Amino acid sequence: MSAGTRPAPALDQRPATPPGRATPFGRALHALSLGVTLGGFAGMLADPRAWYVLAFVAGCVLWTLLLLVRVLGAVRSSLPADGPGGAGELLLARVESIRRTGLEINDQPQCDLVLVVAPDHEPAYATTSRAVLDVVTLASFQPGSVVVVARPDPALPDVTPVLHPPAPLTAAARAEARLEPGTGAVPALDRVPVRVPVRVPAAGFRRPTAGSLLTGLALAAAGGVAVLLPTLLA
Repeated sequence: MSAGTRPAPALDQRPATPPGRATPFGRALHALSLGVTLGGFAGMLADPRAWYVLAFVAGCVLWTLLLLVRVLGAVRSSLPADGPGGAGELLLARVESIRRTGLEINDQPQCDLVLVVAPDHEPAYATTSRAVLDVVTLASFQPGSVVVVARPDPALPDVTPVLHPPAPLTAAARAEARLEPGTGAVPALDRVPVRVPVRVPAAGFRRPTAGSLLTGLALAAAGGVAVLLPTLLA
């Protein structure tokens, strides 16, 4: 059997923003703080007064703090879920391949896992999950292993390994691993479509769209102009 144990959110319920992905407000604030920083720096060069020094320091500090929050959120999104609480829909997935990315966090390797995921009431699919794995658990993620994963948003293919799944799911994963690929709940890799994950990788951020880039530039320009108003109106 497939192993989803948590109901999907209603179609009219907006899913929570995944960790590491900035909200529209966060992106706007980040762009504005960059504009304030650049405006303060330009103002100090042209007219070194206390207002411009304050704007530069405040904008630089805020921009740096927002960047750190986004980086930490992105790193957190690559960590395996510690348990079922709040993790989302729990599913069985078979590991097809595992590859280290070269990044290590606290001496634990970050790995890319190619998984075949078997949801309850929809077709199975293959996807890639990037996670920081404890070296002690690497043997559990070798090709052919069946693991429990969490899918926070049923509309997206993104999944995260679960470190301590409920006992019934652990038993189901072990039983599935004893079967030949394609004979149980998890189909063979060559019989499922590939769905590209959209979650932000831990090492960076999602590539901006043309619209978000233009909006960010406009907000940054507005912040810079607002800071320079005393000199522009003089």
